[in-house]
Amino acid sequence: MFETKQSVLKERDRKEVLISIENHERGIEQLIIKEFYNFLQEKKNAVKTEKK
Repeated sequence: MFETKQSVLKERDRKEVLISIENHERGIEQLIIKEFYNFLQEKKNAVKTEKK
């Protein structure tokens, strides 16, 4: 099947959008992990303070 230039560009754009969405999701996951880690560190520090 012969692909037109237009369909090739549409497919490339679609792939770029999917990659962009994946990167955005990965960024959100990293942010959640970072926030959770900070939360755990604060809890750990609070427990250390209470034990003193």
